[in-house]
Amino acid sequence: MSISQALCAPMSVYYFAGPMTKSFLSACSSPHTGRALVARRVYENADGKPTIAACPEERQQMIISCSSSTYSPFKARRSSIMRVPTAHDITLLNMPSLHCTFPSLVHPHYHAVKEQCDAWIEALVQPSSPTALHFLHDCLLPLFICRMNPKAQSQLRLVHVIKMISWLMVSDDDDDHPDVLGSNFTTTSRRADLVMAILHKVDNTDDNSFDLSFLTHTQPNFARKSVRMLKAFAELWDEIRQEMSPLLQARFISTMADYFEGIKAQASFREEDCVPDVESYMEIRRQASFTIPIFVLMEYALGIQLDEATFYNPLIQELRNVVLDYISLCNDIVSCPIEISMRDYFNLPSVLYNCATNTHPPWKFTSFQNAVDHVAQMVEDLNTKAIFLISTIQEENKHMEPYMVDPIYAYLDGLSLCMSGALTWFYESARYNQPQNRNRH
Repeated sequence: MSISQALCAPMSVYYFAGPMTKSFLSACSSPHTGRALVARRVYENADGKPTIAACPEERQQMIISCSSSTYSPFKARRSSIMRVPTAHDITLLNMPSLHCTFPSLVHPHYHAVKEQCDAWIEALVQPSSPTALHFLHDCLLPLFICRMNPKAQSQLRLVHVIKMISWLMVSDDDDDHPDVLGSNFTTTSRRADLVMAILHKVDNTDDNSFDLSFLTHTQPNFARKSVRMLKAFAELWDEIRQEMSPLLQARFISTMADYFEGIKAQASFREEDCVPDVESYMEIRRQASFTIPIFVLMEYALGIQLDEATFYNPLIQELRNVVLDYISLCNDIVSCPIEISMRDYFNLPSVLYNCATNTHPPWKFTSFQNAVDHVAQMVEDLNTKAIFLISTIQEENKHMEPYMVDPIYAYLDGLSLCMSGALTWFYESARYNQPQNRNRH
């Protein structure tokens, strides 16, 4: 299956000929698999190719609301888990060596912010033992953001982003673990609603805002942890929104809403002991990843803000999805042994392996190793596609004025560094650093 078929959502384009230029109205879902379908006017250059910048007189883009026909993760095709990797499969697994063309950097202020951020993360998690504390530090959460955002312009914003993504990682562990929230759709949904209420609230949030009565009797320890985490999230968001523009705030809130919809969908599959088909999995995986919120925080850390026309340009959207898929599938490969040991099969190698039991499967995998290697080839194809898209966008806009093109180039550079930074960190962090993960790297 080609990458364009598996990973890139189709774009419907409607052309309108004009006297001076041919514009097109591009009906497209939000780049983070948003809930509403919107139509935006962008322009073609003289070669008939889409260009990033709109004509000056059309700087203020009109958003035309359309009836929503975007993908709903709850309508995905489901199948029972028929074939799962065994402990023997995992023992024999040779992890493929993953590759990224772009350079891997680390922010020069990493050591300056590490201690402060580690202390904040430790207070957030409150590890239950010295061993758990040691593991938490070995996960190197501050390093993750310092690798993905090595060119953040402000140390304050770098710290904000480290804390926010660390919070999301800790929360994501609870959302993914089948014995915590991962297999409970109702509880996952209610906690997500509390986070979204914080994001939408304009004044300060206190402890009385967090109604966790739905957890108190069934999971009292987790309820206490959730109160602590929600309070930390509210305080952090209050700090960030003092620095973040209204447009980026709205963009971040929108991506977080999409992320939680994906998390809910994952919980519903786990609750029913089912997995989606491959196409549905890729759509849900895009939505259930906090990588898209990371991209918004990247803009914040870099001190840039793409206007709406640029942000929703088809080439930018496609690149964003390619980078997202690259990071997600790299993560699926390095994390699948740990997830499988917890009886969690919501990763692409496991989905492919299970799909091979269907009557007319699109792929036939005789072993779990085949499935993992297939995903590794998809990762390599995504790396190649990212190079092509970045080159295309740069070529299309090389004659623009620097004040117009510099933010675009910074955004492209930031996305490429997210790819290399994430991959490097996956191999550095104790979070994924299992013996089988090092066999072929």
